[in-house]
Amino acid sequence: LVLDAVTTGLTITDNTDAAYIQYINTSNVLTYMANAYRVSREQDRNAEDFRIYVPRHVADAYIDASLNVATGQGVNFEKEGGLVYKSKVIVPCDYFPDNTIVTTRVSNLHFGTDLTDDMNEVSATYLKPATADDVYRFVAKFSSSVNYGFPAQVKVLRPA
Repeated sequence: LVLDAVTTGLTITDNTDAAYIQYINTSNVLTYMANAYRVSREQDRNAEDFRIYVPRHVADAYIDASLNVATGQGVNFEKEGGLVYKSKVIVPCDYFPDNTIVTTRVSNLHFGTDLTDDMNEVSATYLKPATADDVYRFVAKFSSSVNYGFPAQVKVLRPA
């Protein structure tokens, strides 16, 4: 029997005495952040545009864990520019896959679209004949994703 780790946080095997926690939470987030930082290449970590991307629950767990280990300096873990880990910016991402930490350089990420697909549309409609307003309505329906230039700069960490 295997349960979905995303919804339950546990994977339970058919062995009744074995259960493995596979959810990043307050008790283990600092370890996972350290691992994600460590596996990134040094030249990428030293770049000014290096970022650590995490889902919202990991960012919240990091704040709580930082406050727990802080020596009266808990608020200092959240700097003016946002969350930081070893002076590197942590970017909390809504709708990011649970239990995923991605490290890369911002200059390596690009917005990608597939405008040549028949299902995608970009159109402009002049509304003056219908509404007597001097207004254009733009409609853009297309698929998009984040593309990267150099795969070696992208490190993805998920608990096993």
